[in-house]
Amino acid sequence: MRVWRDTLTNCARRIGAEVAGLATADECEAVIDREHRAALASFSQQLRTTLKIEIENNPLNAPQA
Repeated sequence: MRVWRDTLTNCARRIGAEVAGLATADECEAVIDREHRAALASFSQQLRTTLKIEIENNPLNAPQA
């Protein structure tokens, strides 16, 4: 969850200058939406990778003899 928090916090810093130069709320919303979607995609990929590793390394998932 720290990664998720840091991603969202850095998102605001990263897009601040880009959004500041936009003329309409719709343009700002599009940039914010793009960044949030990218953050969610990154987080879900990390979660899938982490869960796969944990499932593969879990002794309870070992084949039964």
